[in-house]
Amino acid sequence: MTISALPIATSRRFSRWRVALRRRPAGRRRKEITVAGASRLSPFALGPVVLVGLLIAASLPLRAKDRWTDLNIGPFHVDTDENTSGARDALVNLEQLRWVLGGMLESKDLQAIWPFRILITPAAHGATSDFVVRHGEYVLVVVPERPIPLERVAKLFLDANTPRLPPEVESGLPQLFAGLQARGSRVTIGASPAHSDLGWARMHLFATKPEYAGRFNVFMNNLRGGSGLLVAEANAFGKDSKLLEKEAAEHLSSEAAQPVTISARPLDPKRDLGEHSIDAALANLYLADARLDSDPQSAEAAYKSAIEAGHAALGQEGLALVAMHEGRKPAEYLNASIANGSTNAWVYLEAAKDRPVNEAIPLLKKAAELNPKWWVPIHEQSKLASIPAEKEALLEHAAKLNPRSAALWQELAELQSKDGHGLLAQNSWARAEDAAGTPTERAKVHERAGALVDQRLDAEEAARRQSSEDARAEQERLREQQQAQIQAAEQRANSANGGTDEDLKNVVPWFTAQNPSVEGELTRVECEDRQAKIWVKPRGARVMILLVPNPSTVSIDGSRTPFPCGVQHPARKLSLTYKPRKDIQLGTAGDVTAIHFE
Repeated sequence: MTISALPIATSRRFSRWRVALRRRPAGRRRKEITVAGASRLSPFALGPVVLVGLLIAASLPLRAKDRWTDLNIGPFHVDTDENTSGARDALVNLEQLRWVLGGMLESKDLQAIWPFRILITPAAHGATSDFVVRHGEYVLVVVPERPIPLERVAKLFLDANTPRLPPEVESGLPQLFAGLQARGSRVTIGASPAHSDLGWARMHLFATKPEYAGRFNVFMNNLRGGSGLLVAEANAFGKDSKLLEKEAAEHLSSEAAQPVTISARPLDPKRDLGEHSIDAALANLYLADARLDSDPQSAEAAYKSAIEAGHAALGQEGLALVAMHEGRKPAEYLNASIANGSTNAWVYLEAAKDRPVNEAIPLLKKAAELNPKWWVPIHEQSKLASIPAEKEALLEHAAKLNPRSAALWQELAELQSKDGHGLLAQNSWARAEDAAGTPTERAKVHERAGALVDQRLDAEEAARRQSSEDARAEQERLREQQQAQIQAAEQRANSANGGTDEDLKNVVPWFTAQNPSVEGELTRVECEDRQAKIWVKPRGARVMILLVPNPSTVSIDGSRTPFPCGVQHPARKLSLTYKPRKDIQLGTAGDVTAIHFE
């Protein structure tokens, strides 16, 4: 009697093994059992060996394979140690999400604050379920069968490229991409989320219905400009907002809210996606990033292995993360990462902490250079700035990079109020209220702004007084400078006429009440025989007509240009002295004694 061969299909390793059991005829030797790829075993030993092998295999931890495939396009890297085809599909979905959302926001190259790195591997145990910021990237690790949270990716792009939007849009718009599926240049969006609501239905209606889809970017621009939801609807779609809201509610309860397929980026996965290999040490480092909080000891070992494999900057940065996780100072590892050529802005930002200002500023500037979209290094620079104008400019830059931060706008508004920049402060207070995430937070901002009104008005008044005092001081300085120039001219004239130093000491000043001075502009000269009449426009006063009885006897200083007759083009700035003497026939108010052209 013969028992047919039975496969042991417990794993790939054992799937080819076949066991042949035959009943031994009387008088013949027992036939041995043969197992393909193994030594000969008896049927009594086979079962326990297989069982032990399976138990050992099940007890081994999942580890990254020796070589990984890295696929990339734009700000995305998708790494896998198993299914390259699945990773390629995931990367296409990510890039088409960026393309479609970028069209809605009118951005051809939509970027988040950090690029993305997603690892698809069976070794995803212990990893966080959300993105973490590690090594200058958003890092996520998922098992092959788990979908990538595209809704979360859309939200990160939205946060980085818009001011705070109405809550209904903040929640509804990312949900459009939750079930995105891309097939080449055709993309399907709008699958119903697990918990659909009016916010999702409204965005689905406006983004997918042909009547509204062509104006969806106008709708978004209105919202980004500060318009409320209802105003943006009416402006973009040309309908009463009440009718649009009613239609959105009906859309939620109807079967019309179905996924739609739209055209997106012409994309050839084989041609447009970058592909190369990365070694296991680097892959393990990224896996450690996602497991750091749950298993810091394993993460530390992975970071040290990365250093030994030649990834010193990344590995040292990882050790800094471990030190911070354990409450230790990371300076040693941060400095080592920088010395090994780190390109992560976070490293330079952390290295700048607790350093003197002259050492911290270059590190913060390097961080801002490495990631121009990250507002934190700019804000830290503003804290160290000593010049008010520089501090205000840096803080304004940081607020514009992160327009969703009510705290940044409020800090800027308070600084502008203190500096006497009232109009700018009013705008910043308004931006702070718009950026507030809740009505309660908005009310607090409004209350704080009102409390600082008196401070702002006092600062403005102080700034006006200071400006007025500065102007008076400048006028006095100019007057003294002009008097000194006239005195110098008189001294030169006296010296030329044979006057002595003793004579100069006893000279009576000519700019007295009997010889008043005038500062202004010479606008016209009327020559008559050997004398001339001049029209002078003093500062802030009416035009005076003065007589120059004999130009050869008048001290003229500061100009080599002859005394021209006629209208002066342009008017010439001067200061002069004259003896008051009204001449009704000539229409003059006095006789000029000295002129100094500026």
